[in-house]
Amino acid sequence: MARPAGVRNQDFEQKKQALTDKLLAFVLRDGVERPSFRQLAIAAETSEPTLRHYFTDRTGLIIHLLEQITERSVPLREALSQPQDSLDDAVTGYFRQMAVLTKTDGYVRVHAFGIREAMGDEGIQKFYLKQFLSAGIDSVAERLVRSKDGLTTFDEARHAAILIVSASLLRVVHQEVLKGKVHQPLDEEAYFDRVGKWLLDGLRSSKGPSGK
Repeated sequence: MARPAGVRNQDFEQKKQALTDKLLAFVLRDGVERPSFRQLAIAAETSEPTLRHYFTDRTGLIIHLLEQITERSVPLREALSQPQDSLDDAVTGYFRQMAVLTKTDGYVRVHAFGIREAMGDEGIQKFYLKQFLSAGIDSVAERLVRSKDGLTTFDEARHAAILIVSASLLRVVHQEVLKGKVHQPLDEEAYFDRVGKWLLDGLRSSKGPSGK
């Protein structure tokens, strides 16, 4: 007897997670760019109707993958939010971390995946902005406020964090999304060092001659 519509099989969550793991491995491969729903089904070794059963449609599937990435990124966001001994350490330390992380394929592909998908679907765009990108920005803002002699208000810190995070995201767009690593390679260590110093100079100036 067929299962009534809307009723889930007992191992629904286990099977959904197995599909999720296969799909994450696929979309984060080098060279995979906005795959079709059919390509996603093939990668998961299942059918399109099965994917719809678990994820409703392509938008729902991609948002689910981004949710999984967001959950798995909690330790990194917590590390980025930790207070430092000075504003200098908070800013330059962030860029030192980014210089290391952007050499890691997983980190770069996660952000390239999110950016590509957000540009092509309004539903994904809203999720990426509110839940994915904003979470990282808020972590850096918290770091800037909590650090010794840091910024005074969270609103001010969030504006600074947007500038700081955008520098690392532009690197992903330049190198990965627009293939700058092939057509116009970037000296990443010099980039992060210089941008970090320039942003820090601007934050110092905004605090006035006394640094406050």
